[in-house]
Amino acid sequence: MTGSEVIIIAVGDICLGDHYFSMGHGVGSVSKKIGLESIFEEVRHIFQNGHIVFGNLECVLSNSTQRISIVEKNVFRGIPQFTKDLRKIGFNILNIANNHILQHEIDAFWETISALENAGITPLGLAGSGQFSSIPVIKRINGLMIGFLGYSLVPEKYCPKQKLYAQGPLDAIFSDVGKLSKETDITIVSLHFGDEGMQIPSPFAISCARQIIKQGAKVVLGHHPHIFQPVEKYKHGLIFYSLGNFIFDLFWYPPLVHSAIVKISIGLSSKELNYSIYPIELTHDYRTVLLNQKDSCQFKNELEQSATKVLCEDFELYSLFYKKELDKMEKILQRKKIIYFLSNFWRGNSLLKTKFLINKFMSCLRNNLEI
Repeated sequence: MTGSEVIIIAVGDICLGDHYFSMGHGVGSVSKKIGLESIFEEVRHIFQNGHIVFGNLECVLSNSTQRISIVEKNVFRGIPQFTKDLRKIGFNILNIANNHILQHEIDAFWETISALENAGITPLGLAGSGQFSSIPVIKRINGLMIGFLGYSLVPEKYCPKQKLYAQGPLDAIFSDVGKLSKETDITIVSLHFGDEGMQIPSPFAISCARQIIKQGAKVVLGHHPHIFQPVEKYKHGLIFYSLGNFIFDLFWYPPLVHSAIVKISIGLSSKELNYSIYPIELTHDYRTVLLNQKDSCQFKNELEQSATKVLCEDFELYSLFYKKELDKMEKILQRKKIIYFLSNFWRGNSLLKTKFLINKFMSCLRNNLEI
């Protein structure tokens, strides 16, 4: 860390609770036993160089839940003590505007926010009630005013009428960006958007992110697809369409466990933006480790190849191509999920997994009867 630049370290989705497919043996269960510092031991040194260390918190960190189902009570929920570990590792800003932060409803949401703030981590993406639709987070670092805004564009299914985290609409987001850009030297926008499982951004994501840059933002940090997507230098800014997973127990498809840590440097006098990536892998014992040199080079090469598709000048042609890829990927992921779930059924809490299957079956039966 030098006095001639501002360093921002950014990672993607952080889920410190068990997924439905790994109840009893997922990230949440393992983290309670060995601790987060052990899980992130190999990559922790990268964070020490960051003035800002950012990630997307894709779960609640709460001892409470308002979910009735025993299955729902046990997924996507870590414990408040994890916030202290996250702070020790280096995190100081976490986006909370996403489609899982209200999975355990309002009390758990506020307990999470309180735990973050008590640990010295600033939650990003809280809904505003005045000038901004998302409450800005502003940090003065080495003389530069760095402003952050956070939003989710993924439909909220747990508390549909929520006004706790920022969701837009797009006009409000563009307005926020324009206003904050006039008050700060650098505006960074965290955006939960895109399609899960896709290695390239959707046409909507491209259009939206580029418009945010046009409104004055210098960096867009995307998350939700769970896969690290191409990076685009657009006009005066950088667009990270998806930062992938940083820690998550989604092991049914290889690209879900290969991601990267991003380092963004901002020159103090020139305000020039530069970035580098550190490819990582999520191991089956729930650790985040750096890829070896050979695999790291392959990851970067594949990222560059994907970028050539994104930067296609014929946007209409790209849209048609994307739709075909999305349809194909949905079928692939569905099949791989089923195989993974069945092959790991006897790991962890098989009773909860059985209840999960029964709930799914009953839900499908009810939907068919309604039709």
